[in-house]
Amino acid sequence: MNVIFSSIICYLIGALPISSSLSKLIYGKDLRNHGSGNIGFSNSYRLFGFFFGSLIALVDLFRGYAAVTLISQANPYSGMFFVCMGQMFSIFTRFSGGKGVGCYLGAVLGFNFNLGLGLIVFWQIFTIFLKHPFLSSLISLIISLYYMPDNYLQLLLCLIILIKHSGNLYVFFNSQKLP
Repeated sequence: MNVIFSSIICYLIGALPISSSLSKLIYGKDLRNHGSGNIGFSNSYRLFGFFFGSLIALVDLFRGYAAVTLISQANPYSGMFFVCMGQMFSIFTRFSGGKGVGCYLGAVLGFNFNLGLGLIVFWQIFTIFLKHPFLSSLISLIISLYYMPDNYLQLLLCLIILIKHSGNLYVFFNSQKLP
């Protein structure tokens, strides 16, 4: 599959607002209109609990994994980049979305299963102890950059994910309650 076509497919897979659609179907509420308004794992978990949050996390992990292993075999970094961009800036939700960490960790799992699994376990443990999923996410990003080969798309993606978390960092360092 050529790189441009597979990049478009990866973007569209990431852009599907699955969490928003499932929250409307199961709970009669659109994630975009409640909590932080984010359609990613954290808002899903805060609003609807462990089961629904875990379901959304698994969907995002699978999207990232599929982008790297099944769709973009010719250029897996392109697949990683575009599936995460779709999840963060969905054409179906007026270019809003999640913060890209679930898709990113799924893509890392596709590159290096042991590293990806280690980062996911690390993320879960740190989230339990730190009580701030965004801190665990950012630490996981940094660790992945250390262990994976340098690639400009991965570095750019990590920078974009960091920027998507800048509001959380601002609130955290100013000792305010997170949304």
